Amino acid sequence: MNDESIVVIDRTLLPKDAAFTGIRKGAEPFLHAIGEHWFSASRQIAEECPGWKQPIPYIIVRRLEEIFVTRRRANIREARLREKISIGIGGHLRPGSHTDFSRLLLENAHRELHEELVISPEVPIHTMAEALQFLGVINDDRDDVGRCHIGFLYVLDLPIDTTVSVREHENLAGEFRDLESIPIDSNTESWSVLALRLLKGHTDRC
Repeated sequence: MNDESIVVIDRTLLPKDAAFTGIRKGAEPFLHAIGEHWFSASRQIAEECPGWKQPIPYIIVRRLEEIFVTRRRANIREARLREKISIGIGGHLRPGSHTDFSRLLLENAHRELHEELVISPEVPIHTMAEALQFLGVINDDRDDVGRCHIGFLYVLDLPIDTTVSVREHENLAGEFRDLESIPIDSNTESWSVLALRLLKGHTDRC
């Protein structure tokens, strides 16, 4: 397996109240801290280093009242996420030449969206930048996956005539589902549970 270089930050350089569980509305302190202090590191090392946080764009794809839901298959590389349901599309940030972390976040979010999904018509990056609705910073240190990651949670609303499918069928299955039919249980990723509770009105932001 080839290693890759990803964006990380020492968790001690995040805002002092960053060790929360849930979704926090204010992103600016986190964007500023990561923009000032991020560095690149081996993904293999970062996944085993709870002293670092890996920033992740986490995008909910919505078409009218339906959410695109994915389920990771049993053969994926990340064993901790196998067979889990997710409403978020996203992944690790690849280092780039931009000093503006917000731009780096957007470009990686756009790349991840089109690497994981086939969207027709495709969403250009400038359209995505205008359409993304920020919901909050998402964090959950209660499990091994969440402990090493911090997410920027968005909703991307698509026109009704847009079609969406998963790109790598051997790793992922996906379909649009009504919000109320998506379960909040142990088969759902922890970040998706937090996002679903917010969307369903079960909890407030931190």
